[in-house]
Amino acid sequence: MQDKIILGYLMQRERTGYEIKKQMEMSTTYFFNTSLGCIFPAFKKLEKNRLVSVKRTVEGGRTKKTYSVTEKGKREFLAWLGDETSIAKIKDEALLKIFFFTQLPAEGRERMLRDYLEKLDGFIEHLADLRQFLIDSMPDYDYFRMTVLEFGIDYYQFIRRWFGDYLTGGGCRPAGERR
Repeated sequence: MQDKIILGYLMQRERTGYEIKKQMEMSTTYFFNTSLGCIFPAFKKLEKNRLVSVKRTVEGGRTKKTYSVTEKGKREFLAWLGDETSIAKIKDEALLKIFFFTQLPAEGRERMLRDYLEKLDGFIEHLADLRQFLIDSMPDYDYFRMTVLEFGIDYYQFIRRWFGDYLTGGGCRPAGERR
């Protein structure tokens, strides 16, 4: 999927690998788990498959690579964009831990949930700050990208509510287990 993200950014304009890395850090990494360490190997693969072209320039004694999407790359990206989308499977470590909660004493369950809720609060605040930054600094920010950010905020607020209700509703103490 890394290759599709890179092609998507290059559909807008040519960019350096560093520029795409920075863009990913502020956007796609929040909703699609990408490894930023895989960007440059992905560029090599895209170049080998003639989906991107690279222009090398020297600035300050260093070689700078600027990538552009080729016509073949545009066709592949647009074909992928138009393809059927599969349903994503949830990967949530907190849910996995709840699945195995019978192995953990009640105090440990509650502590884990409280810590997780605290992290969720911080992450939701971070996303809200990012939204405000984009509104303030880029009033013409892409509607579809902002929609994905709004989804992320709503999603994590839902997760926060669910885990909060689970904790306060006694979900981490099965019927018959004493406090």
